[in-house]
Amino acid sequence: MRKLLCIRSDTWCRRQLITSTTHETRTLPRPSHPGEADDNFDSYASLLQRCAAVGSLEGLKSVHARMHRTGFPYLSLGNKLVDVYLKCGSLEGARRMFGEMRRPHIVSWNAMVASYVRCGRRWDAIEMYRRMPLEGVRPDDFTFSSILGAFAEWVCNSKGGEFMGTWLSQAWMRPIALVNMYAKFGSLREARMVYDAIVEKDVVLTTALIVGYKKKEEVEEDTTHETRTLPRPSHPGEADDNFDSYASLLRRCAAVGSLEGLKSVHARMHRTGFPYLSLGNKLVDAYLKCGSLDEARRMFGEMRRPHIVSWNAMVASYVRCGRRWDAIEMYRRMPLEGVRPDDFTFSSILGAFAEVGLQLEGRGVHGHLVIAGVDASNVFIGSALVNMYAKFGSLREARMVYDAIVKKDVVLTTALIVGYTQKGEDEAAILMFVEMVNSGIRANMFTLASVLIACANLTEMIMGMLIHSLVIKSGFDCGSSSQTSLLVMYSKCSLIDDSLKVFSQIVVPNLVARTAVMGVLVSSHREEAALSMFWSMLHDSMYPNAFTFSTALRACSSLALLDLGKELHSLAIKLGLDGNRFVGAALVDVYGKCGNVKMARSAFDNSVDQDLVSVNTMISAYAQNGYSGEAVKLFDAVQNSGLQPNDATFTSVLSACGNAGLLDEGRRIFSSIMRNHENGPSRDHISCFIDLLGRMGRLGEAEELLTVKVENPDVVLWRTLLSACKIHGEVEMAERAAKHILELNPGDDGTLILLTNIYASAGRWGDVVKMKKMMRGMQVKKDPAMSWVEVDRQVHTFMAGDQSHPRAREIYRELEELVEKTKQVGYVPDTRFVLQEFDNELDRQRSLYYHSEKLAVAFAVLSGNPLHGDAPIMILKNLRVCGDCHTWLKLVSKVLGKEITARDAKRFHHFRDEGRVMRDKPAGESENRERGRTGGGGKPDEGRRGKNSKQTMGGRRDDREKGRRG
Repeated sequence: MRKLLCIRSDTWCRRQLITSTTHETRTLPRPSHPGEADDNFDSYASLLQRCAAVGSLEGLKSVHARMHRTGFPYLSLGNKLVDVYLKCGSLEGARRMFGEMRRPHIVSWNAMVASYVRCGRRWDAIEMYRRMPLEGVRPDDFTFSSILGAFAEWVCNSKGGEFMGTWLSQAWMRPIALVNMYAKFGSLREARMVYDAIVEKDVVLTTALIVGYKKKEEVEEDTTHETRTLPRPSHPGEADDNFDSYASLLRRCAAVGSLEGLKSVHARMHRTGFPYLSLGNKLVDAYLKCGSLDEARRMFGEMRRPHIVSWNAMVASYVRCGRRWDAIEMYRRMPLEGVRPDDFTFSSILGAFAEVGLQLEGRGVHGHLVIAGVDASNVFIGSALVNMYAKFGSLREARMVYDAIVKKDVVLTTALIVGYTQKGEDEAAILMFVEMVNSGIRANMFTLASVLIACANLTEMIMGMLIHSLVIKSGFDCGSSSQTSLLVMYSKCSLIDDSLKVFSQIVVPNLVARTAVMGVLVSSHREEAALSMFWSMLHDSMYPNAFTFSTALRACSSLALLDLGKELHSLAIKLGLDGNRFVGAALVDVYGKCGNVKMARSAFDNSVDQDLVSVNTMISAYAQNGYSGEAVKLFDAVQNSGLQPNDATFTSVLSACGNAGLLDEGRRIFSSIMRNHENGPSRDHISCFIDLLGRMGRLGEAEELLTVKVENPDVVLWRTLLSACKIHGEVEMAERAAKHILELNPGDDGTLILLTNIYASAGRWGDVVKMKKMMRGMQVKKDPAMSWVEVDRQVHTFMAGDQSHPRAREIYRELEELVEKTKQVGYVPDTRFVLQEFDNELDRQRSLYYHSEKLAVAFAVLSGNPLHGDAPIMILKNLRVCGDCHTWLKLVSKVLGKEITARDAKRFHHFRDEGRVMRDKPAGESENRERGRTGGGGKPDEGRRGKNSKQTMGGRRDDREKGRRG
C-alpha cells in the first residue's frame, strides 16, 4: 500500500511540475533587447533543468516550441537542449537539435555517442565518432570509452586494432575501456598486451582482464556442456529443435572467437549424426569469424550448394588474408557451380585482380558485371573499379569510372588520388584533391597522406605545409600514415629538422615510420644515426622489412663499411630477405662501393627478381671497379633479354667505357642512343662520351661535339673537356673551355683551381702566380687532399707532408724504404704532377714522395699484423689519385706481394702483385661529370697542406675523423 501511495504521489508531483512549466513558458515575454534575452536565457535554462529532472518530454517540447515562436536564439542553449532530450528519452529529438548546432560542445558529442551505444544503434555511434575529427573535435577519454564499447559489441577486431593505435598516441585516455573491448572480443592476448603496457595498474583494470578470462572460459564450458547434453535426434521434430540449439551455440562461439568451442560443437554434430550440412553456411561463417580460414574452406567444400553469402565470405576472406589466387580460383568456380556473382562478390574480387596484375581478366570482370546488370555507378563497385584501374596504371579508364559515379565519397576519390601518385602524375593528384575539397567531400587520413606524398615528389613545400595544417585541424596528426607522409614530405623539401621533429612527436613509431626516418637520415648524410636507429629497432624486437634493409645497406655503402655490410647480408639471409629485389640491389651497391666485385656479382645472381634497378647497380659496380668489359657484356645481355635500358643504364656503361678507354664500344653505345632514344642523349650521356674522347686524346672531336652538335652546353660539359685538357696538357683548349665555364658561372672555384693546375703542369709559373692572386682576391679556398686507412678498427687520416701522426718518424722511414724498393723495379717520379715551383729537380721529385696515399700505405705496412701478412690494404681518398701515385701503388703492390685497393672520388683502383687488375687508363686528372654535378671543381692534385677539409670521399665525412689521427 505504501509503495502504491509513493507511485501516486510521484505521478501527481510530475503532473504539477509539467503544468507549472507550461504556464511559466507561456508567460515568458518576447525579448525586445539583448538584456531581456539574457534574462530569458536563465529562465529557459531553469525550465530545461526542471524538464530533465522529471523526464518530461511533453514539457520539453513546449519549452522548445516557445523558443521558436518568440524568436529566442535557442541555439545558444543547444547543448542543454541535446542533454535534456536525451534525458527525456527522445534520441531523435536530440539528434535533430544536434544537427542544427554549428559547433556542438564535446560534451554533446559524447552524449550522442553514448546514447547511440546504449540504444544499440552502434553504426550511428561509429559514424558519429568518425565525424568528430572532420569537424575539428578531438575525442577524449569519455568518447573512447563509449565507442570502444560499440566496437566490442559489434565484434570487429580489425577496427579494434585501429583504436588501439589511436589510444597509444593519446596518453590521457583511460586504458580500462580498451582492455574491456578486447576482452569482449575474446582477444585476450591483445587485452593482456595492453594490460602489460600500463605502468600503474589498479584493481578496476585488473578486474576487467580477469572478467575477460572468466567470460571466455564460461562460454567455452557452457558450449561444451550444452553440446554434450544435446540428444541424438530420433525424429525430424527433435532435429529441428537441435537445429536452433546448434545455431545458437555457433553464434556464441563466433561472438567470442572461440575456435576450440566451435570445433567441439562441430564434432558433436558428427558424433550424434546431426545433419550438420543444414547449418553449413553458419559453420563457414563461424569458422571465418574465429580466424580459421582453412577449416572454413573444408566445410565449404562439403556443402552441395553453398549460399551466395558463403561464397562472398570465402572470397572476401581470401582477399583479406592475402591469398588472392585462391580468391580468384573461387570466383572462377562460381559460374561453373551455377552461382551468379553479386555486388559484394565483384567489390572483393576486383581488388584481387588488381593486386596480382591480371589486367585482361580484371577488365573482363568489369565487362561481366555490366552484362550481369550490376550498377557500376554504385560507390562500392565504383571504388573497387577505380582502385583496380589505378593499380593497372590505366588512369584514363579509372577517371572515366570515377566521372560516371554520381554520389562520390572519400574512399572513391582517395583511390583515384593514390593511383595518380603511384603513376607519378603528382600534379593531377593535387588537382584531384582540390576538386574533392571544392565538391564538399571531407578528406580522410589516407587521402591527406597520399596528397602529402604528391607534394613531396613535386617539392611543393607551401602546399605541403597547408595540408599539414589541415591534418592537424582534422585530428589526423596522430595517425601513422599521415605522420610518415609528413616526415617524407619535409625531407624531400630539404627541411630535415622539421622532418625529424615530426618523427619525434610520434609516441610509438612503427616500422614504416622508422624506415622512413632512416631514409631521411641517409639522404641528409647522417648515415651513422640511421644505422644506430636500425640497431635500436633490432634491440626493440622490431624485425626489419626489405625497405628497412635496403636503407641500412645504403648507409653502409655511403660509408664504405664492408664488414657491417656483410653482417647485414647475413641477417638478411636469416630473415629470408636476401632474394628480395630491393635488398639484392642494395647488396650489389654496398659490395660494389666497397670494392668487392665478386660478392657484388654473387648478390646479383642470388636476386630472385632481377629488374632494371639491380642491373644498373651491377653495371655501376663493374664501372667503379674497372671491370669495364664485364659491364659492357652485362649491358648487351640486358638488351638481348628484352629489358629496356634507361638513362641510368646508358650513363653507367658509358662511364665504364671511359674508365677503360673502350672507344669503339663507347661509340657504338652512344650511336645507339642517338638512333633509338626519342629525345636523344641526355647531358650525362654526352658528358660520359666527352670524357671517353678526352681520355683517348680525341680532344678536337670532343670540342667539336660541344660547339657544333650540342645546343647550349652547360658548365658540366665544359668542365669535362677542361679535365681532359689537364690529362694531355692542352693549355690553349683548356683556356677556351675555362672561358665558357666562367661566362656561365663566374667565379667557379673548381675551374680556377683546375686551370691553375694545368698552368703548373705546363711550367707556366707566371700564370700560376696570377691565378693564385686572383683566387686570393675572390677568397677561393682549395680543399686539401686527404687519405684514410683503417688499422685495428681505428681510422687514421693523412694529408700531404703530414707530420702530425704520433708515429710520423717511423712512417717516413718506412716510406723512404718503400720508395727505394720501388725504384729498383722501375719507379721513376713523374714530375708532371708537381704543382709547385722548386729550385731543383731533386726537390721536385721528393715532393711526390709524401702524398697522402703513400703515407697511408706506409703506415698500413708499418702496422701490419705478422699473422695476416697477406691481408689486403684498403686506402680511401677524398680527391682523385694522381698519376704518379697510381704508378707507385702498382709497383709497391708488386714489391710487397700484397693486394692494394685505393678508392678515390670516382672509383676503385685495384692492384695486385702481378700488376694492375683494372684495365683503365692511369688515374689522370680527368675531373668527371660527377664532380661537376655536385658543384665541386676538378682538384686532382695533392696541393699544399690544409687545416680543414669539407669535401667528402664516398660519403665518409671528414668530421668523423677529427681528432682520430692517433
